[in-house]
Amino acid sequence: MDQHGAPPVSRFFVSCPGHVEQLLAEEIRSILGVSAPGGDTDSGTSPRESSGAGVRESSGGVYLEGSLEDAYRVCLWSSIAGRVLGELATDIATDRDALYRAAAAVPFEEYFDVDRTFAVFGHSAHREFRDSRLAFLVVKDAIADRFRERLGRRPSVDTEWPEVRINLHLTDSRMRLYVDFSGESLHRRGYRRVATAAPLRENTAAAVLARAGWDSALSAWRRGEGPQPFLSDPMCGSGTIAIEAARQALDMAPGAERAEFGFERLRGYDEAVWRRLRHEAAERLERGRAAWTAEGGRIWASDVDPEAVEATKANAEAAGVPDILTIEKADFARLRHGAILGELSKSFDPENAAGCFIVTNPPYGHRLGGKEARAHERLGRWLAERFTGFRAAVLADSKEQARELGLRADRLYSVYNGNLNVVLAVVSLDQSNRFHAAGDRGTTGGVAAASRRATGDSPRSTRVASATSTDATRGVESIMNRLRKNRRVLKRVLEREAVSCYRIYDADIPQYAAAVDVYVDREEVTRAVVQEYAPPATVEEAAAAARFAELIQAVQFFLEIGPEAVFTRERRRQRGTAQYRPRSTGGSVTAVVEEDGLLFEVNFTDYLDVGLFLDHRLVRRRIRERAEGVRFLNLFAYTCAATVHAAAGGASRTVSVDTSNTYLEWGTRNLGLNGIVGPAHEIVRSDSLTFLRRGRDTYDLMLIDPPSFSNSKSRDADLDVQRDHVELCRAALSRLAPGGSIFFSANLRSFSLSDEVREIAEVTDLSEGTLPPNFARSARRRHVYLLTKAGRR
Repeated sequence: MDQHGAPPVSRFFVSCPGHVEQLLAEEIRSILGVSAPGGDTDSGTSPRESSGAGVRESSGGVYLEGSLEDAYRVCLWSSIAGRVLGELATDIATDRDALYRAAAAVPFEEYFDVDRTFAVFGHSAHREFRDSRLAFLVVKDAIADRFRERLGRRPSVDTEWPEVRINLHLTDSRMRLYVDFSGESLHRRGYRRVATAAPLRENTAAAVLARAGWDSALSAWRRGEGPQPFLSDPMCGSGTIAIEAARQALDMAPGAERAEFGFERLRGYDEAVWRRLRHEAAERLERGRAAWTAEGGRIWASDVDPEAVEATKANAEAAGVPDILTIEKADFARLRHGAILGELSKSFDPENAAGCFIVTNPPYGHRLGGKEARAHERLGRWLAERFTGFRAAVLADSKEQARELGLRADRLYSVYNGNLNVVLAVVSLDQSNRFHAAGDRGTTGGVAAASRRATGDSPRSTRVASATSTDATRGVESIMNRLRKNRRVLKRVLEREAVSCYRIYDADIPQYAAAVDVYVDREEVTRAVVQEYAPPATVEEAAAAARFAELIQAVQFFLEIGPEAVFTRERRRQRGTAQYRPRSTGGSVTAVVEEDGLLFEVNFTDYLDVGLFLDHRLVRRRIRERAEGVRFLNLFAYTCAATVHAAAGGASRTVSVDTSNTYLEWGTRNLGLNGIVGPAHEIVRSDSLTFLRRGRDTYDLMLIDPPSFSNSKSRDADLDVQRDHVELCRAALSRLAPGGSIFFSANLRSFSLSDEVREIAEVTDLSEGTLPPNFARSARRRHVYLLTKAGRR
C-alpha cells in the first residue's frame, strides 16, 4: 500500500467537537465494520476484517490503530470527526532544542514531496512555548532544514492553503507530530453555499442528530425493525440539521462532495484503494436513495425568515438532496403536525409515533445578539400542545435558557459548536410532559413534578422547566438565586481553565451554613458534595435540619441532578480516630475527574473528604510549574494529588509519605491513572516527621500539608499543627537541597506561623494568591507559605 516507500502510518488521532468523543468512537467502529458488543454493525456493509479494532476514546477525539484504508474510510464516512491525523512521531521535548531535534529526526521527505507547500498547526501547553506560534516555528525550521540537508532544497511554507498540514501537540515533556489526512476540516462538506447568522457546524449538527436518536432510528428502519423515521426542523436557518439528516437518510457519505483530501497529496497514497472506496459509497447512495424514496420518506425544513428559506434551498441543491427536503416559509408557532407530516399525517398515531423527530437550533443570545426573546418558551409551548408522541432535540446557549422550554428533558448534553459551548435538551413529548412557563408559580403540575424530582420517584431525573417555579419556599428560591449569581461569576474562570470540580457556594447566606462542591467526572456525570458547617448551639436542631434540607433541594434543582447524586458531610473537628474511619456502610460511589489535564479518583461515600482538596488546586499548579527536573517530597501525601502534578511537570524523582495504607493505595491508583509508574516514584508508609529525621536524601521541592490534628495509630504521639509545625519545618529545611523550596500549608483557622520559622527560613505568604475563587470561608482558615533557607530566596 505504501507505493513510494513511505514509512507506514498505523496510529491515528481523529478529532471531534468536545463532549462527543463516545459518539465518534461508536461511529468509527460502525464505519470500519468492527463489531460492537453483541456482534452487530451499522456500517451498511457486512462485517469485515479490519485493523481498526483499536478504537480508544480520549479528550477531544479518538485514537485509532488501523491501516491507511481505515483512515481513508473514516475521512469519507465520519459525520462527526473534525480531522484524521496520522501519527508520525512521539518523543520527549523538554525545551526548544529538544523539540527541534525530535522534529528533525522525522523522515518528512518520505511522507511528502519537496514541491508540496506545508505549514505547521496544532496546540502547545508547554511552559516555554506559551505562544504556540513559537513552537510551530521551531518545527517548521526543523522540517525545512531536514529537506535542505537531504535534497538540497526545502519546501515552501503556505499558512493559508498548505497542501500538507503538519500537526503538533506539545506538553511540558512530550511532543507528538501528525500529518493531516483530512486537508480541510472534515466538517466542511462542501455544500454550504449560503450561510445565515452563526450557522451550525455540519459535524455538530450530526452529533445533535445522533444525540436525538435519528441515526439509530434510520438503522432500525434499514434492518426492518422500525418505521421509516420522519424529521422536522421548524427554525432551520441555513438548513444544516435538515440537510445532514437527509444525507444520512440516503446513506450518503459525508465526504462524498469533497474535491480532495489531505492524504491524496502524501507519498504512499493508494489511489486504487481510494477509487474502490468511492465506488462503494456511490453504490450505497444509489441503494439508499431508492429505499428512502420508495417509502415516501419526508424531511421538513421551515423558517419564518425568507432569506433563511432561500439559503436552505441553495444549500440543499449543492448537497444533492433538494428532492428529499420539503422547504417552506412558515412561523413554527402556526404549524400543526398535519402540515409538516404531509401525507404521513393520515396514518399518524400519537400513541405509536416512534421515529418522529423535531430537531432545531432556535435563535439565542450568542447567535443573534439577543433577538427573538422567549423563542424557547414559545417553542416549548408549541411542542407540548401539538406534537405529543414526537421526540424533540433543542439547542440553547445555557441550561437556564433550556429551562425556558418548560418541559421535562430526558437528557441535557453539552455540545461545542466551534468554540461555543451550548446545551442540547432531548425531550420525549409524552402525555405526561406538560408545558409549564418559566414564570409560573405554584401550579399543581409543577409542584407535583418537583415533588417527584426531590424524592427520586420520577423515571427521568433531568428537569428543564425552571426549578424555582416548582417550589414555593422562599429559602430554596433565595439559594437558587445565589447559585446562579455565583456561577455567572465563576463561568469565565471555569471555561478558561477547563475546571470541572469547583466550589459553587460557601455559606454565602449565613442561615444556610454549608459549602457546596460540584464534581463533573470524565463521563460528564455531575455530582455534588454538600458540607454542612456545625451550627451554633443557639440554633435549634430542627431549624438547622430544615434549612439544610432546603439547601440540598436547591442544589438538586440548580444542578438538575437527582438525590442519589448529592452527598452530604458535616464539617467539624474529628475526635479520636473518627477522621480515619470509613463513613459508608453501603456501596461505594467513586468517579474519575480531571484537573489540568490529569486524572484523579474521587470517592463520595466512604470518607470525610473525597480525595481531592479543591482549595489546593492552585498550590498543585505551582508545584507543577516548579517541578522540571527536581526531586520532590510530598509529606502527609494523602492521595498523592500533588505528586501527580509534580511528576507531570517533569520531576526526576518523587517520594510520597503518609501513615495510611488506604490513602497510599489510593495515591498509587492516581499515579497509575496518569501513567506515572516505576522506581522514580516512591510510595512510603511512615510518619512524616520520623521520615525526615531518619533519612539522608535531600530534595529540591517539598509539600508539607499536615492535618490540623491527628492521633493516627501509626504515629507515636499525636500531631498538633500549631504546636509541632516548627519542628516539622526545621526537619524539612535540613533535608532541603541548596536553592530548594518548601510549600507549607495549614488549614487551622487560628494557625499562626511561629517567629522561630521566620528566623530559620525566608517566608513568603501565598495564602491569598493560591486561593481559588469562591472559597470565602477558606480564606479565614487556610494558610500557605513558601519557605526557602535563610539567605537564599
